Amino acid sequence: MKGTFKLKNIIFIVLVLFALQAFAEDQNKIQIEKRGLGTIYKLNGQMIGLSDIAAIVDSNSVARQEMQIAKKRNLIGKAFAIPAGFLIGYPIGTQLGGGEPEWGLAGVGAGMFIIAVMFEKSAHKHTDRAISEYYSFNSRPAIKRQFQLGFDDKSIYFVYNF
Repeated sequence: MKGTFKLKNIIFIVLVLFALQAFAEDQNKIQIEKRGLGTIYKLNGQMIGLSDIAAIVDSNSVARQEMQIAKKRNLIGKAFAIPAGFLIGYPIGTQLGGGEPEWGLAGVGAGMFIIAVMFEKSAHKHTDRAISEYYSFNSRPAIKRQFQLGFDDKSIYFVYNF
């Protein structure tokens, strides 16, 4: 009975070690969450921006180039989105204020908004590529795990090296 109790404990400890190792590896990676029309990037549970991602992937030249493209496209997208919001909002505000709105401005704003969304989507696509390239290039070599089970005169031992 005592021997099986020890073996159950050893098996439990090994399973816990595997689970902890898998959890620790995932926590140190940038997670990509697709939500609606946008994408959220997280590291250790905290949201991070493009400049943070660029700093992380800077050691990989291909990932760095992808992030430079992503940052440029993100900037162009914002340059279209800000005036688009004004051009859409101004006629709506005029309408709500009782004036005669110029709906042509809203149409131009809608067109600019579509362009902004296209640039933002492209920026996220290049950011995803940069993250993927960074982790495929910088992935650790296969972890060499060693299991050893042995018997002595009065005991059984189990060794797990990782």
